[in-house]
Amino acid sequence: MKPISKSLSLLILVCLLMAASCKKNDFPPPDPFATLDNRLVFKINGYEWQSTESGGGFYKEYNGHEFIYIGFGSGWESINFFINPPYDKSYYIFNKNTSTYGCNLYPQDYISFSRWYPGFTPSETYVTNSVDTGRVDIVLLDTCANRIKGKFFFTGTDINTGKKITVTEGYFDYRR
Repeated sequence: MKPISKSLSLLILVCLLMAASCKKNDFPPPDPFATLDNRLVFKINGYEWQSTESGGGFYKEYNGHEFIYIGFGSGWESINFFINPPYDKSYYIFNKNTSTYGCNLYPQDYISFSRWYPGFTPSETYVTNSVDTGRVDIVLLDTCANRIKGKFFFTGTDINTGKKITVTEGYFDYRR
């Protein structure tokens, strides 16, 4: 039997070290919805944000108009979703110019982020429009049980100043 050369020994050692440093992850990534429990999380301009409260629901007005209006808040900030039927889509694109629900009884679909300031400083409301758009991918939508889960992202423009925000990595789980 011939002795192994130093070069071949070194090559085998390098290969073994590389194989040992490679980790195979047999576990699936964690479920982002598992810990939400009627809350919402996202990143706004790269900073993490999470809600402490939720409200809204699935509505049908006396004139037959249906819509989903849900909101999540934390202190002086909130995020709101307004979705019109039909509810058989796997995702919704928010790309229409519209005013928000408080200013318009029948708005187009939108996402907005609002920030209020105590005192005289004007509030900020960043909303999607035809240029600054967003998307919600529906993971679960049960209008009978008043439950909706989704992931989302959007860019919004402040209706007063034109300033913009970018929201990424958003997840929510709403139930009434």
